[in-house]
Amino acid sequence: MHQFKTFCTRILIAAMLVGLMASCNSRSKKYVIAVVQCSQDSWREKLNAELQAATYFYDNVELRFANANDSVELQKRLLKQYADSGVDMIIVAPITSAEITPTVEQVMDSGIPVITFDRKIQSNKFTAHIGCDNYQMGLTMGKYVAAEMKGKGKVVEITGMQGSSPMIERHRGFTDAIKQYPDISIIATAPGNWKEQNGYHAMDSLLRSGVREFDYVFAHNDRLALGAIKAMKANGITRQVDVCGIDALNVPGGGIELVKKGTLTASYIYPTKGDKLLELAMNTLRGKSYSKHTMLQSELVTPGNAQVIQMQYDEIADRQHQLKQLNGKIDNYLSQLSLQRMALVLSAGLLLLAVVVIIFQRRIVHLRKSQSAMSALYSTDISRAAIAAEEHTEVENRIHITSPMPLHNESESFATRLREVVQAHLCDSDMDVDMIAQKLGMSRTALYRKVKALTGQSVVELIRESRLKLAHTMLAQGHLSVSEVAYAVGFSSPAYFTKCYKDFFGHTPKNIKNQS
Repeated sequence: MHQFKTFCTRILIAAMLVGLMASCNSRSKKYVIAVVQCSQDSWREKLNAELQAATYFYDNVELRFANANDSVELQKRLLKQYADSGVDMIIVAPITSAEITPTVEQVMDSGIPVITFDRKIQSNKFTAHIGCDNYQMGLTMGKYVAAEMKGKGKVVEITGMQGSSPMIERHRGFTDAIKQYPDISIIATAPGNWKEQNGYHAMDSLLRSGVREFDYVFAHNDRLALGAIKAMKANGITRQVDVCGIDALNVPGGGIELVKKGTLTASYIYPTKGDKLLELAMNTLRGKSYSKHTMLQSELVTPGNAQVIQMQYDEIADRQHQLKQLNGKIDNYLSQLSLQRMALVLSAGLLLLAVVVIIFQRRIVHLRKSQSAMSALYSTDISRAAIAAEEHTEVENRIHITSPMPLHNESESFATRLREVVQAHLCDSDMDVDMIAQKLGMSRTALYRKVKALTGQSVVELIRESRLKLAHTMLAQGHLSVSEVAYAVGFSSPAYFTKCYKDFFGHTPKNIKNQS
């Protein structure tokens, strides 16, 4: 009888545990994505709202928004802070192409994927990019302006922020188009900064400097165009000067409304597409197929099609509002359902809780053993490599080591393959996360998570620690200078090697060199 009761108790606990596990497994991993905007304006506010609305289609994503306020240094800090906090992905609109590139590359090297949107960097080291063809926009707008001017006249160009990829590409496209018309000349190009007040100041400066005879103004966005129009009025320009811009937002005072009213002669739709951006991010994180370059469709807005385009946008906005209301009702229902499920789980009693705690404790112990074993593998590798360095005064690229602690077959196999790849390229300054992932046949994200789970470190940290430990042993031998050791273990710069060495060991490499 006692055995029967024990058996029934075990069956009950097992059934309840299966139910709890099924409930937990129904919720997939939650991803945290940081969105680092370059500035704050109506276009970016619309994009952020679309991103947030798109999360309704995913029950496992959290968005964190930040705005760099056109400060390159602030955007760099934000990128590094989010990377250090361990977010799963960063989405960024780089303020300028060149200055933000090194920071994006550092984030990528740390194992965190980066999607650039709207603006580009001057490197191929990013996960994916989504945006419009800004060169084609400038080219199309140039041809439109030339047709409106009947192939003859003078043009002023108000550009966006210097160094940003949209400014560079729109300017290049526009000038390439105008070059085809010998009787049209761009008599002045003034830099703006994407905002209305900057458009005003740019045009005001031109007018005050004596540039007053022109027929058309091409501004790199609608806000700059509106600022230029206000500056012309303030400076007494009463004749008809046509002005066009880019963005064509369907908001009060936006480009579509300005074209309908005749304030602008044309604009160009620069779609936000927050839903597509989040879809790209989730496909990347989930290991699904995605395109590294996604080009969004856009369209020229003129007085002839502005009304139709606005009607289409209004219809979409109505549907989005209805969807938002529906999602609110669904969230309320799910919240109530979650409370009911929680009450049922709590009613299962302390016995089930104890079982779950024991299971998780065992899993934690196992994970720690795996991490210790992985660390031991690398520790042994470094010691053997140091001996080889002392005997041959160079790093051997192939070292066979047996793990001092047992691992599961899958983890041991991965650790062995990872060790072989790292050791084979330890002296190669070009070794990075991409190279290792490619040689192991894994994605960057999968490699990062695997190494993080087994060692508690990122791939970059693991490589750096391996190199520094080997360098420490080589310096102790006294045969090579600090610079020679730095290059021998794969650092591209002795100065950077010295910094990393001091951060890790607490003293400079010269100290141990002097001791030897």
